[in-house]
Amino acid sequence: MVYKKIEQKHYEPPHRLKAINMFCCGGMNEFYLSDIGVDVVAAVEISKFRAMFHSKLYPKCRVVVGDITRQKVEDKLVEIAHKEKPEILLASPVCQEYCGANLYKDANSPRLYLFENVLTHLRRCPSYKYCVIENAKEFKKAKVKKLGEVCVSEHIKSELEKLGFKYVKIGIQDAADFGAPMMRNRTIIIASK
Repeated sequence: MVYKKIEQKHYEPPHRLKAINMFCCGGMNEFYLSDIGVDVVAAVEISKFRAMFHSKLYPKCRVVVGDITRQKVEDKLVEIAHKEKPEILLASPVCQEYCGANLYKDANSPRLYLFENVLTHLRRCPSYKYCVIENAKEFKKAKVKKLGEVCVSEHIKSELEKLGFKYVKIGIQDAADFGAPMMRNRTIIIASK
């Protein structure tokens, strides 16, 4: 397979958009966002080490260090969202429990339900106009005990629609199709009010 070099073009939108990154993992998924007019104003990172790395990459972004499932951390993120009024929520919940490569999945892992924290945050913060949720390829068809026979992605779509998101699209994208030097299929949920 031959990869084409994709030329990075600078795009300046009519106005810059603000975003919050709920599971920042050091900030790798927000690397080029500033180039297209998106400023990540806050991020959540459970690891102090990765939070420090993120702060070095993005000194203007406020990093909340902690577990998003803890009320104190969620409350802090909500406080920032009410002040900053971001238009975009980025969410890449931990994917190990969904990933096909993980041979030791735990059907009772609380990490299977991190998508609920995304939905809770959206319910508490009405400023969001867009939401992007990314996870393992298997996330699209995954089922968890709490939802019975309903796929996680379909549950998320239904809840996003209840929150006023009129356009919700679920698909699988390969990073190689966007110029990354690897094949990495990921479930992407894009929602817009």
